[in-house]
Amino acid sequence: LQPLDNPSVPADWYQIVVKNRIALSDRLKGSAVDSILAGAGINDVQQAQFFTNAADTTTQGFEISAHYNADLGADTSLVTSLQFGSYQTTITRFAVDQVLPNLSLLGTTAQYLLVNGQPRNKIDATATLTHGAYSGTIGVEHYGHWTTAPIGIVQTFTGKTLLNLSGSVRLSENFRVTGGILNATNTYPDHLDGVPVHVIGFPYGEESPFGISGRAYFLRLDVQD
Repeated sequence: LQPLDNPSVPADWYQIVVKNRIALSDRLKGSAVDSILAGAGINDVQQAQFFTNAADTTTQGFEISAHYNADLGADTSLVTSLQFGSYQTTITRFAVDQVLPNLSLLGTTAQYLLVNGQPRNKIDATATLTHGAYSGTIGVEHYGHWTTAPIGIVQTFTGKTLLNLSGSVRLSENFRVTGGILNATNTYPDHLDGVPVHVIGFPYGEESPFGISGRAYFLRLDVQD
């Protein structure tokens, strides 16, 4: 949709069906697993985990965004954008382990990672102001809540908002230097519940959509031939 010459509002809706989707199995263990491992000459391993064609899934979602470019005069311009996306994945069929049919390939941890391991929605907003050879960008990312079971305990992680800042200068027609701060607010995901950090060795789940390292800095040189 482009109601005027400048602003535009693109929207997308999609449905993605995946057959025999590859997923990481749960950590399989028990006497039956021990027997198979022993039969293969492996006697010092108590559990096994592997990638397998574990399920059929359907993902539905939509994305809608708005863009606006403004010429402010005096070699100055402003470019803004706002985007919202919502997504949902469901499992429509589970594969059966041909060797151990009574042992589920996808337990609680694996299922939540496959279906709920990413936020159901996300908002992105950016604004870039350019004046001559200089430009600055401010970006805001908001991630909705997500639910996983990284250590076997189902936990809902609260949504988080991140702030990104960058600035650049065009040195010539061919060179541009950009520096910035990612996650300037130094935001971290929620701590894991149920088990003390000193027991498992880490405080955060690996499913965090924005990582677990907090604030980061970067410096980049772009060369255009």
